[in-house]
Amino acid sequence: FSSFLRQSVIAQIIEKAACPVWVDTGQSMTDEAVRTPLCFLDLGFRSAGILAKAGSFSAAIGAPLTVGHATFSTEIHAPGRGSPVAGMWHEAFARTATEKFSALQRQVGTDAALLIENGDPVKVAPRLVSKAQADLLIVGHWAPSERWARGDEGYAESDVQRLIRYARVPVLVIKPGLPSASLGEYTRPPNRLL
Repeated sequence: FSSFLRQSVIAQIIEKAACPVWVDTGQSMTDEAVRTPLCFLDLGFRSAGILAKAGSFSAAIGAPLTVGHATFSTEIHAPGRGSPVAGMWHEAFARTATEKFSALQRQVGTDAALLIENGDPVKVAPRLVSKAQADLLIVGHWAPSERWARGDEGYAESDVQRLIRYARVPVLVIKPGLPSASLGEYTRPPNRLL
């Protein structure tokens, strides 16, 4: 019960805070300084704002930034667990993500390294944190109304809350503003009858 209560309090703070939120996941840091932050992006329309803020944060603390991304899962749940077609899809997804990330870096003026893995973001993010030897995970957060617009209405908790739960390092949650370039593309969530 106390675990549930703690998570619900954290969720409420993240939802209501108008500034970035630092969440200590209970893992003691070996050093008080952040040396290797990892920013986890989904490459959605808010990624530019998240990357810009993560880049500013990294520059302010004098640490190199690494960006992580999870492509659509091509895992096959069958004997053999692999096929040439799944491998081709995996490579295509990674290539597309790399191209989008390069354009995003040019747009916001960052120079971060990129790590890409295939699979569920909640499972991929901890592996990327380990691979980058990151001591801080930076993630973006969407308001509940935007999660409905993105098709995430089936989840009782946001992806960010799930990432925090499985993170082995502190998490910095950024709530970026709506990028001015995307205002025309943004569509409000449809009205729903409850």
